[in-house]
Amino acid sequence: MKHLQWSSLLPAARQVRPHFLHDPTREICVYRDVLCEQLDTPYLYAAGSNEPPGCSWLVLERVAGEKLCHTGELEVWQEAARWLADAQAKFSPAAGAIQVKVPLLRHDRAYYLGWLARASAASTSQNRQGYLSSALRCFERIIPRLADSAQSVIHGEFYASNILVRADRPAGKRICPVDWEMAAIGPALTDLAALTAGNWRTEDRMQIEAAYHRCRPLACAKMTRHEIEWLLDACRLALAIQWIGWSDGWTPPSDQAHDWYAEAVSLVRCLDGGIRPGRPA
Repeated sequence: MKHLQWSSLLPAARQVRPHFLHDPTREICVYRDVLCEQLDTPYLYAAGSNEPPGCSWLVLERVAGEKLCHTGELEVWQEAARWLADAQAKFSPAAGAIQVKVPLLRHDRAYYLGWLARASAASTSQNRQGYLSSALRCFERIIPRLADSAQSVIHGEFYASNILVRADRPAGKRICPVDWEMAAIGPALTDLAALTAGNWRTEDRMQIEAAYHRCRPLACAKMTRHEIEWLLDACRLALAIQWIGWSDGWTPPSDQAHDWYAEAVSLVRCLDGGIRPGRPA
């Protein structure tokens, strides 16, 4: 059983999680109304919202798999990218109806501006405002284009630590994303950006991206390669700004540890018309 109410969060999580993100019914609705058996996500056995009063919970299938972040097999990461493209293909036709039924977050201009303000405050309190200033200005400039890009239902935190892998299928491994409490309507490439976050060799990251694109995701159907690369980097910057904005007194867990300040600054050059990080000039 997973408890979803605010009081069930760990003290450290309650300290840093913005209240506007928390809706105990969101994950219940995602499992009940959005995910389907064909996606191999954990089966929902039961759920309760405000039952008893003040309590929300769900009972899910226990998936005995390892976290994707604990495997070094590039093919498994590519499998996760293909899963993502397939899931978004299933979500896209119903996205309009889903956002009416399900209390999803919306990655719109107001959402991004909120994280921009939080990241600016965090960088000031840590005396890193000067270091981050170029990234903050860049992010503010790209918010309109990012918010107007092709939208999909997204996991919102499609990091390898939130993806279980189980080798119980003759035809391949079971890819099983969990923890959908940040599910949203937002740029489809947000989840691919999360999957490929962190310190990667350029060629390995590109192979994971290619596995996603070979599935011909609808979100990229009308974009050129340059536009896709730009939007993916814009999503990466949005994620970095969000990590910085969580709290000035908080550091990510070890399986999500990364220098998000350096990540944000490194993305400015490509988003302002230069080259992608890791690629030769």
